[in-house]
Amino acid sequence: MSGGYQTDILANLVPHLEVWWGVLLVIVTMIGLALTVSGLLGLASARPEGGGKKAFLTLLAGAVLINVPELLDALSQTLLGGDSADLLSYRPPAHAAAGYLRVAVLAVGLVGLVGVARGVCILRLTGGEGGGLPRALVHIVGGVLCVNLTEFLKILAATFGGDVEAVVSALVG
Repeated sequence: MSGGYQTDILANLVPHLEVWWGVLLVIVTMIGLALTVSGLLGLASARPEGGGKKAFLTLLAGAVLINVPELLDALSQTLLGGDSADLLSYRPPAHAAAGYLRVAVLAVGLVGLVGVARGVCILRLTGGEGGGLPRALVHIVGGVLCVNLTEFLKILAATFGGDVEAVVSALVG
């Protein structure tokens, strides 16, 4: 296999991965809409002695999932000090591994989007149902770091400094 053939495959793979970002956002929004309706119905039929907690958490998770792009921006501001990096417009510097790097960043970003959505869904569950705040926060923070992989790598490289910073800035930009 020649290097040109692999580059062609990667160049053809990138647009297909980019399309999945929009598809996943629509799926997450639809899940949020379903959770919102479920939460509202649960609140309407909740018993007065405190049965509305789960319904309220479901409503809250649904509202957050409907606004997942804004959630990503807000969490990126909190964790990384800037808006959520535009994953689809990332172009690595010209070098031999640029195609591989672009595919990897897109794939990790898609996994990160799913991780954030899963974290919000876990947040609505009670501890006995496999939920819990620590588990949900790990998914959400990990997902935000995956969506902003290049920025996270730059911060990590600046922390280590020296040769690590030089290699990361040469690879990532």
